[in-house]
Amino acid sequence: MTEAQEDIDLLDDVISKECWLYVNPLTGKHAKSNTADSPLAVFKDENIGRAYEIKSDILKGMIGYYAIWDEMLHIARKETSGKYDYITVVR
Repeated sequence: MTEAQEDIDLLDDVISKECWLYVNPLTGKHAKSNTADSPLAVFKDENIGRAYEIKSDILKGMIGYYAIWDEMLHIARKETSGKYDYITVVR
């Protein structure tokens, strides 16, 4: 399988599906990835998110929830200029 085919398969996998986000209940701001440009942290599913939550004091203080892909894109545009980090495996 070529890299382009893998990208298309990944795109097919996420369109119209849910993803897992974390939000701070006090501020309404969503969790960001710990990288230089601070994109929205978007987890493939709850299991991936919870695996990160175990390791992160910040996520432990937030509420995790499922969002549809379009909702996530709206949040990313609003909070991170459209940038997001789609996390599909525990690193």
